[in-house]
Amino acid sequence: MNASESIVILPADRGTITIKEVMNKTPGIVRDEMIIKWCASVWQAYRNNRDTIVGF
Repeated sequence: MNASESIVILPADRGTITIKEVMNKTPGIVRDEMIIKWCASVWQAYRNNRDTIVGF
């Protein structure tokens, strides 16, 4: 299956941190740290789609 045929299943829980929470942080180190936490949260939520996402 190639990337155009791949399906990403959207999880019911898409992470514990919202982008709104990230953007509400003061720009700089505090926001940068929150971005890292947000990324980890999103990857955790989409972990069952990892192979499909990497295939893109």
